Amino acid sequence: KNNFAYGPENLVDNRIIIIDEMSMVDILIASRLLSSLHSNVKLIMVGDSDQLPSVAPGDVLCNLIESKEIKTIKLKQIHRQAESSTIVQLANCINSGFLPENLLQRQKDRNFIKLSDNTIVNNIISVIEQGISKGMNLLKEIQVLVPIYKGELGINYINDSIQEKFNPFIDFELNYMGKKFRVNDKVIQLVNRQDKGVMNGDIGYVISLDVENEKVNGLTVLYDFGPVEYDKEEVEDLNLAYAISIHKSQGSEFKTVIIPFSTKYYA
Repeated sequence: KNNFAYGPENLVDNRIIIIDEMSMVDILIASRLLSSLHSNVKLIMVGDSDQLPSVAPGDVLCNLIESKEIKTIKLKQIHRQAESSTIVQLANCINSGFLPENLLQRQKDRNFIKLSDNTIVNNIISVIEQGISKGMNLLKEIQVLVPIYKGELGINYINDSIQEKFNPFIDFELNYMGKKFRVNDKVIQLVNRQDKGVMNGDIGYVISLDVENEKVNGLTVLYDFGPVEYDKEEVEDLNLAYAISIHKSQGSEFKTVIIPFSTKYYA
């Protein structure tokens, strides 16, 4: 309810605190957290300082490591990709400040396709079609990642384009504040709703619409943990998730990822 349960006036009793995805913690949350701990607590921060920093001000994890004031252990064994993965090799090159000579050459696990801006969206759809033709599931195995929401190459436009291609309007849809949701749409929760048991970043798909007298009053989304019902006004918490932000994707795994690059993403 927008209030902290713990702080200087109500300290956390635990003697060991473990924080996961620490790169997402901004300086305000970090300050509140530290002020709620006893002086003899053991604090373990787990995260990747090479990921994007928090949305709010501060790059806390990276700054703490660079200060050399805290004990730091770096894990170097890769588990999400094979040791021979060219994605890992590319990431290491970028972290070192350069791009490899084979950047534009097709590799076994990645491929860069050079395009003009006005053909990017159509080519994203084409790549998705190729994946589906090979038996891949659009809702569970293919994810488009984009850095910004607005614009002709933003998340919202790309989502609308993918929706129209792969889940076109048939009979009913929930239309609210410019958002359109249909049965079988892939969606993402944008805020924490503990009363519903659904959290920011949870991804699911629409399994039914609440239709009464030809009017759509709500919908139901199936997540990994079960179904969640939304009234019409509550779908403000949702967004289509064929394309999601890179921030939202951190900590997740996808079989196939499509990422457009464009100078239009410059701030």
